[in-house]
Amino acid sequence: MRLSVLSALSLITTAATASAVRADPGRCQVTILRAPPEVQPVIEDWVRAEQVCGPALSVRVVPTAGGLYVLATDANGRVRERVVPDATTAAVLIASWAADDGGGPAPAPVAPIAVGPAVATADLLPPAAPSAAPGAIAMEPPAPPAQPDPPAPPAPPAPPAPPAPMPPPGGVVVDGGARPHRGHLSIDIGLLARADTGARTTSDGPVGARIGVDLVMRRGLILGLAAGYAESELQFQPFSANVQSGTARDARVVARAAVEGHLGRLSGRLELGLGAVVTTVSTMGYDTAQGVSPYGELGASVGVDLTRRWRLRAGPLVTVTAQRLLNPVDGSAVSRGNALEMWAGIDHRL
Repeated sequence: MRLSVLSALSLITTAATASAVRADPGRCQVTILRAPPEVQPVIEDWVRAEQVCGPALSVRVVPTAGGLYVLATDANGRVRERVVPDATTAAVLIASWAADDGGGPAPAPVAPIAVGPAVATADLLPPAAPSAAPGAIAMEPPAPPAQPDPPAPPAPPAPPAPPAPMPPPGGVVVDGGARPHRGHLSIDIGLLARADTGARTTSDGPVGARIGVDLVMRRGLILGLAAGYAESELQFQPFSANVQSGTARDARVVARAAVEGHLGRLSGRLELGLGAVVTTVSTMGYDTAQGVSPYGELGASVGVDLTRRWRLRAGPLVTVTAQRLLNPVDGSAVSRGNALEMWAGIDHRL
């Protein structure tokens, strides 16, 4: 009876242990086992902003002479180590480790071994010998052979202990497999300045403004919208007239796709936009030409993080269009094509 009770208790304990280790698939599970007080909130903010989650992660952050030593172990037993200069770099690195990188599934729990019912001791004894006749010599029956005890159920295997942290040799990266962070959705606003207006007549570079918003991110590809406005001075020569000056006003809107890469506080961004531009040319205060044309732009920029939410960014922007604006009064035309612009602005991460 005692063995039956022990077997039942063993089965209940094993089932409870198996259900307690199930991971919640809807969140990035990052357990900070050790970190300085000023570093832990930075890590939590970056992990909370991660869109895609991988296996559960246990993290230790230890201050060293060369910066911060980061040690992470995931649910599959993979260990990563790295030395970083500051808290933001450590948070970006841990968020990238917490993201889904195609790792293998966690090992399945060991099924308990069922133990058969206990055998009563009385069932193992031989039947009692009959009473001896009067005057006969009483003989003790031979003792029954000793029965071996039933084997005890095997204990469930203990989880592997995390390896002790090893000091990095001189700040050299131990695990070089850490990938850069893929970026976040953001809103950007900045100023435009053209180095070349793309007109086939003499012109002065304009100034303008541009605003953009990222709407969705799928597997590292960021999709959104952008709109801009710019003015430029054009000089052209109508038929049988002197050279005249005009003001070109461009209003454009595009749907854009972009990719980003982060390395510490630095980042890079490439984007492509397709849409339309509405251009109006005014001469002596009167609108003399107007048109709508297909429009595209290709940009590259470099940024630096100011805080966890704000970033400065700047770079060239190539605009592509083919315009021929006709003056209905005197028949003159202004043609414009591709142009090179410079963009500089600020981003706010959503």
